Amino acid sequence: GPGTTLAGLVLGAAGRHPVVGAPAAPAAHGVAAQGAATLAEAGWADAGYRLLDASRGGFARLDGRLARFIVEFETASGVALEPLYTGKLLLALREAVESGAVARG
Repeated sequence: GPGTTLAGLVLGAAGRHPVVGAPAAPAAHGVAAQGAATLAEAGWADAGYRLLDASRGGFARLDGRLARFIVEFETASGVALEPLYTGKLLLALREAVESGAVARG
């Protein structure tokens, strides 16, 4: 269900390194809440993960900024992105690094 991929990554990391998630759906969809509930059930109530907002206005929405980023990324890297998950994730990560919310490197 929603948030279980993030919960699995957090549990797999077992505190050895930080985990950053980027839900593609708005907070109202319950992804963060479900992930937190799954972690609490596993005994990791304070798992120390971070969430970036990657929803870009809603699930399955493709705004102009995301469309441009995908074209730029694919042109520069040769790696194809889809806009529902990986495109949103990588744009959210880029914006977090550029704003200083996530450290470079």
